[in-house]
Amino acid sequence: MRRTEFLRGALVGGLVAAVVMLASSAFAGTGIGAVFNLGRSNAVDAKSTLKGTAAKNLQITNTGTGSALGIKVGAGRAPIVVNSGAGKATNLNADKVDGLDASAFLQRTSRGVVLSGLTADSDGTVSQWFNAFGGIPTIDHTAGSGIYDITFPGIKFDEGNSILMATPDTPSADATVIDAGYCCGGTVVIETKDSTNNTFDDRGFHLIVIGASTSG
Repeated sequence: MRRTEFLRGALVGGLVAAVVMLASSAFAGTGIGAVFNLGRSNAVDAKSTLKGTAAKNLQITNTGTGSALGIKVGAGRAPIVVNSGAGKATNLNADKVDGLDASAFLQRTSRGVVLSGLTADSDGTVSQWFNAFGGIPTIDHTAGSGIYDITFPGIKFDEGNSILMATPDTPSADATVIDAGYCCGGTVVIETKDSTNNTFDDRGFHLIVIGASTSG
């Protein structure tokens, strides 16, 4: 074989190998079933699943000064989804909850702090309210019963975490007696009575719930 033919064959072989390598480099890490390449952008339009029985199925460690994981989603999309039975994330330090930072929240064990309160009409309508833990309180009331079962969203009150203070809304020709207590499920129960005959009667009232503790 002449030297020129040998060089020509080697050149062609080298070009073919280079094309194959470039093609492999271009398509690796793209599409279902492709290899995940470290240090490169990988693209696929299907879910990838990692399963195992190890204490940690995936460990990501950044030995530099940057973060170990970055998650980017569209506006209003959840960055991560966990199953309903998942436990507490150890050492998780969240910046905000529902767009609010820690200064906007009160601890449930805040002693001497007004946690919730409301003014209710005799028919059980809430005319004014305050709730450090959630939304508008609701009242379950049967007309003529003099009993008001109050639920404050976001907190379950009991004798171990709160003190109740209830007073009549407006003076009455018949003196009003008010009893305040707790019921199952963490609700607050108000009972209003006509003191002249000690019978239940529908009356408006004010209620304040103050944080407390049985442990001193």
